[in-house]
Amino acid sequence: IDGVLDIGENIVFNFSEAIEHNYLDHKVNFEVKGEVNNDNVAEDISLQFSGNDSKGSIETEVVRNFAGKDLTISMMVKPDVKGVDMPLFSHGTNNKKLQLWITADQKLKAVVDNQREYKSNDTIDYSLFQQVAMVISQPTKDNDPCILTLFIGGKPVGSFEMDEPYTGTGNLIFGRTNEVNRYEKSCKFYQGRMMEARVWYRALTPQQLGTVYGYQRLTGYEMGLVDY
Repeated sequence: IDGVLDIGENIVFNFSEAIEHNYLDHKVNFEVKGEVNNDNVAEDISLQFSGNDSKGSIETEVVRNFAGKDLTISMMVKPDVKGVDMPLFSHGTNNKKLQLWITADQKLKAVVDNQREYKSNDTIDYSLFQQVAMVISQPTKDNDPCILTLFIGGKPVGSFEMDEPYTGTGNLIFGRTNEVNRYEKSCKFYQGRMMEARVWYRALTPQQLGTVYGYQRLTGYEMGLVDY
């Protein structure tokens, strides 16, 4: 079905089975995708993170379990300072951790539990908002590793076989690391602007990250989108 709706018009779909999170089952997916007038992301609407204040971060009340799930974590960032490692996202409790960082040399870095650090090849341009993302793909065959891929602006900038799958549970934290006590000296913070933070139970492709969803406002009903 393809068409244009006028004001006050609706499309109604009737299905013979229940739908959860916009899909019928894992084999036959169903998705409604639409566009609205002036749906581009507005860069003047963003959050400013102070970088050194325990209140300068965002933590959701909802708790997410990432075990066994395809995962995409993306956001648009414009850091204020160079030469410092800064966390963008963190998750996990009970010694589990999944973190996305900007490094002192302006690269992306993923930290997973006590595994080796996964670092991008390319750097981030601090002079403008750029979309960054971390994608974890679950294996399609037994005994195959999970694949972690880092993206800048929809472009893959590093892909790695993970030492072990990530199975953590916890709140979603943006702008700081996931220490139990945010007042600990070991707790690190992000300084800069951030917008369009998104968490998907779906391993988005470069095209989906870069053009389909990347710089457009979302409806909130996109397939696999769990937090926006």
